Amino acid sequence: RPPPPRPPLLHHRCRTHAMKRVRRLLLVLVVGAVLLGVAAALLVPPAASSAVARGTRHAFGVGSSLGGVKASIGPRTTGLGFADFALSSPEGFDEPLLTIGSFGLGVGTRSILGGTKDVDELVIEDVVLTLEQRGTANNLVPVLQHLRANGASGEGPSEPSDSATADSDEA
Repeated sequence: RPPPPRPPLLHHRCRTHAMKRVRRLLLVLVVGAVLLGVAAALLVPPAASSAVARGTRHAFGVGSSLGGVKASIGPRTTGLGFADFALSSPEGFDEPLLTIGSFGLGVGTRSILGGTKDVDELVIEDVVLTLEQRGTANNLVPVLQHLRANGASGEGPSEPSDSATADSDEA
């Protein structure tokens, strides 16, 4: 009995052409990933700086400054960090209310699109809270009052806790 017929072998040119297509596809994917990383590194920092400035003004009622923002996208971790953050004191006070030397957050890249985020790294360094007293006024009470007013407007907790009320009344 003769052996069953063998399937025809791919011609050498067809295999070479298929390999070229695979290489091109891989090259396109690698170049696309690099371009995405570069775009994120160039576009995210200005957007983050602007969001921090608007967010702190809205939340605390005072301005802020930010020395720099760094963003990175990696296969395992996507990071965002900033350096030299300063939350200004209300008018009439000289020193910033709060300064943070550096802040970094690394989140699992795969978890970004999901509901739960996997925080791989959280670093906060050189935190300084400066309380200034001028007569009967200090630089913290106006910020706490602004936070309380925002909470009452439906943008946060509806009412401050009893301990927060007692602490701010003493300040």
